[in-house]
Amino acid sequence: MKLKPYLSNKIWGWEKWNLSCHPDGKSTIENGPYKGMYFADVIKDPESFPILIKIIYAKSRLSIQVHPDDDYARLFEKDNGKSECWYILDAGENGTLVVGLKKKFTRQEIQAMIDSGALEYHLNTIDIASGDFIYIPTGTIHTINSGIRLIEVQQSSNVTYRLYDWGRPRELHIEKSLDVIDYETSAVCGKVDGF
Repeated sequence: MKLKPYLSNKIWGWEKWNLSCHPDGKSTIENGPYKGMYFADVIKDPESFPILIKIIYAKSRLSIQVHPDDDYARLFEKDNGKSECWYILDAGENGTLVVGLKKKFTRQEIQAMIDSGALEYHLNTIDIASGDFIYIPTGTIHTINSGIRLIEVQQSSNVTYRLYDWGRPRELHIEKSLDVIDYETSAVCGKVDGF
């Protein structure tokens, strides 16, 4: 079965949802007896389909963001939580990602950083190369920096809370972000070289 991805254009680049049953962007079947139908319409229980696979290209850096766990997302968003992992296809020259913070901070400390415009100075930036594999559990502050192309395997969810967006005029979700940050592991980076 060959699937046509759902293309989601963003202010920072694009996402191709290559394997998706999520109602916000469904993959379409391109061949065989189900050609032209959504993949979600031909499987037994699309609401329980556990993963969503994307290709992401960041022409510019994404927002500083965090994703909730299942309990929080289901209660407040009627969606799944969102743990994800990235396989780096192209890191460009001197590619970097933000994964966590430089050290542990409390909710009150992070709130103060946001209020004073200092959050970006406390982000944990890591160097990456093509072939690296990065795990981003729920509650981890993160972003993809410019020039990066990657495969993202994530829970089937479309919930993202933005803490900071580099001056772009998009909605921020400060209170919800502060609710879901994992303050115990906020300084932990989950990088694994290769597969």
